[in-house]
Amino acid sequence: MIDRELNTNSEYGFNTWEEIDQYEGNGIVVIPTGAIEVYGPHLPLGSDSLVAENMARRVAARIDAKCLPLIPIGYSADLMSFPGTLTVEPEAFKAYLDGVCRSLIRWGFNQFLFLNTHLGNVRLIDQVADGLLADPSIRCLQIDFWRLAARLGADLWESGDWAVGHAGELGTSVLQFMAPELVRSERQVDFIPESNPWPAGVDNYKPYRQLTASSVMGRPSVANSEKGRLVVERSVDEIVTLSSGVFAS
Repeated sequence: MIDRELNTNSEYGFNTWEEIDQYEGNGIVVIPTGAIEVYGPHLPLGSDSLVAENMARRVAARIDAKCLPLIPIGYSADLMSFPGTLTVEPEAFKAYLDGVCRSLIRWGFNQFLFLNTHLGNVRLIDQVADGLLADPSIRCLQIDFWRLAARLGADLWESGDWAVGHAGELGTSVLQFMAPELVRSERQVDFIPESNPWPAGVDNYKPYRQLTASSVMGRPSVANSEKGRLVVERSVDEIVTLSSGVFAS
């Protein structure tokens, strides 16, 4: 579960409108974005969102930033062949996120850290950030968490390039660390296709369920909570360092 000590008194650290009116902080806000989608037979549908919110609160506490409530549903059309997956249209996601950011700008925030845990959101967040940067006072940084964590934990993985596969070693390790009570280890299955459906430079648009019957791509069987702890701690440290280089003090 999300660490209780990382929670703020209200949704993003203010109790009343007067506190926002008097805000004189550093102008940094962390915006967690995730997904509600299939994540193997052993992990909950909201795994991406759980991780996004947990990571966002950890990072916000370290950089003295405000943490916005989670934006839980992203663009997951490629996984709609599995029951329970939710998706929104790209333009709806972008319009919602852009509206949130422009509201925050009005109330004194001008530095946005998008803590994102879903690949389908990456390009959409890019487009929102590009639009915001028309104002030279705005700073934006997006963290594509799973790709960052895969790199930072390279020495930990036993499944090679498939460590970052869907509901594989990395994702399962992080969930075992953050929310072990939600992991159904007895139901996990390993699956690595005979050939990579997405070789470099190729996008394969088959329904995901035709590529993997369980939705798993990788080896969750070699995951453990210690790997999850290490990669989370390394990722927080790296995000703090990256933030210091992007955001004004």
